[in-house]
Amino acid sequence: MSMAPQTVAQLHRIGVAPGTALRLEYFFYSDKADKGAALATALLTGGYSAECRPAADGSPSFCITGWSTPIPVQGAEVRAWTSEMCTLGFEHDCEFDGWGTTPKQ
Repeated sequence: MSMAPQTVAQLHRIGVAPGTALRLEYFFYSDKADKGAALATALLTGGYSAECRPAADGSPSFCITGWSTPIPVQGAEVRAWTSEMCTLGFEHDCEFDGWGTTPKQ
């Protein structure tokens, strides 16, 4: 939650106009494949792309990643979306690790 306003401010500094709608790439981690798969299903149901796969670092964790639908890149909207992702992760016993994006979509 603390990084969302900083990331939004950085996007604005590099020329993304406030309110521009961008898809956000998100990252969750889980210790169990079935919990990760359930989270991925919930994200897919919400219209996002999602996949659950073993973490790239060789740990026993699973990474759930994908892209959101377009979100207005403004403080309040991104904070609300980040809060929703934290809650969704909690509901599926997965950790929301953050998000990123690219301004050219």
